[in-house]
Amino acid sequence: MTNFHNDVQDLASKLAFPASFVFGTSTASYQIEGGAGEGGRGSSIWDTFAHTPGTIIDGTTGDVTSDHYHHWQEDIALMSEAGLKDYRLSLSWTRLFPDGTLASGPNPQGVEFYNRIFDGLVEAGIRPMVTLYHWDLPQALQDAGGWLNPDTVVRFVEYSVAAFELFGDRVTHWVPINEPNVHTLLGHAIGTHAPGLTLGYEALGVGHALNLAHGAAVRALREAGAKSIGTATNHCPVMPSDPNNPMDIQMAGLYHAIYNLFFSDAMLRGAYPEELLALVESEAGSEVAAQMRAEVVGAQAPLDFYGVNYYEPAVVRSRINPDGSPIPEVAPPTEPRKHVDGAGLYDMPAEIPFLIESLPTKERTGFDWAIYPEGLTEIMVDMLARYGQELPPLVVTEGGVSFPDEVVGGAVHDTARIDYLARHLLAVSAACAKGVDVRGYYVWSYLDNWEWADGIGQRFGLVYVDFDDPSRRRLPKDSFHWFSELVRMVKAVAP
Repeated sequence: MTNFHNDVQDLASKLAFPASFVFGTSTASYQIEGGAGEGGRGSSIWDTFAHTPGTIIDGTTGDVTSDHYHHWQEDIALMSEAGLKDYRLSLSWTRLFPDGTLASGPNPQGVEFYNRIFDGLVEAGIRPMVTLYHWDLPQALQDAGGWLNPDTVVRFVEYSVAAFELFGDRVTHWVPINEPNVHTLLGHAIGTHAPGLTLGYEALGVGHALNLAHGAAVRALREAGAKSIGTATNHCPVMPSDPNNPMDIQMAGLYHAIYNLFFSDAMLRGAYPEELLALVESEAGSEVAAQMRAEVVGAQAPLDFYGVNYYEPAVVRSRINPDGSPIPEVAPPTEPRKHVDGAGLYDMPAEIPFLIESLPTKERTGFDWAIYPEGLTEIMVDMLARYGQELPPLVVTEGGVSFPDEVVGGAVHDTARIDYLARHLLAVSAACAKGVDVRGYYVWSYLDNWEWADGIGQRFGLVYVDFDDPSRRRLPKDSFHWFSELVRMVKAVAP
């Protein structure tokens, strides 16, 4: 094993975090659990989507993935070995309620599975942060209209309270919905994620429903007795492709309103930015815009923390000239572009007046995303400037990077991931120095997993999973040992 002591000591001396700062890792149920045909789990939109030919780049599904369903004890033991005390995971809605409703009561096998996990985490001294919805809507609810059916919000709140009643005695923090903006964009606007809808601007109705579901769930969890509730929303700095082009500037502002402010303003202010409501009015009519304006107050509920997931910036290029005439497109990519998180490189529907590009940095991830640590500082500082006293303490609920890791000589020497994490932790420290109250950083991801539309080709984990081995052998990477030592050292020097 590589000796990181001197490097970690140097980094720890540069990090200025509050004494309450936590270091954790994150996962999502569909991405790591497997056990699709076991334990009475029902079908979700991701089961349907992944089994549809042509939707997943490598043709894999989440049926087995990292097989946490059978390896949960080993995984908890590794976390304990690393000295990790905070772990963000998600529940599979259909493992607990196969058709998405409470009508038939919770699935006993699903309850038993999560009881074992929570008992194991508590025994190991690890605090769980639970995400209730990480994009795996029960297929039965999708068949009834999905998030465009108001009944889905009701079913989600019922499920949230039921989950708290089952596990609330052992769960430290609750997050109702993961990245509602990414789920809206990829799953419902452009169709590269489940449920594969291509609604374009009409997907704003899905985002509105997710905002209302978030607020309703927060209130219901609070009434049920939850003590710490937050969110996990993807945020990215937004830049015009040409800072001297007024149309690029205008389109960058529009995308910022759609991707970032549509959700943060709703959650923190119970309002939508006016430029977004103007867009809704132009696309769907004044009645729809007025309804959204009236209803969005329901998205606001007091939060104990606001979770920020960060991967890369978005660079926005206008598709139209100032006179409204179209700009000829550049040559389309030779290969499909399907990305999981972050700003990505999205192929927008023709009616969308802008394109999203990646910042052309020299350093790139395995996804060919930009490596831009200062963007994390920018997000946090900008949020403090916008919301001031309205802003709860921030937590980086996801931060990590994919690289094509390989086992060499019985080890995975992922020095690029170590460098990435170190620089992003320094970016968080820089935000703290500018007055932002940041309480934690959760690495995405604890395990190599099934990365949605990209299958198993993108490795984000601190722990390597051998997907060619039926036993799904685990191997802690160098980054795992580095992170373990950093956690211990930073805690040792904390004031």
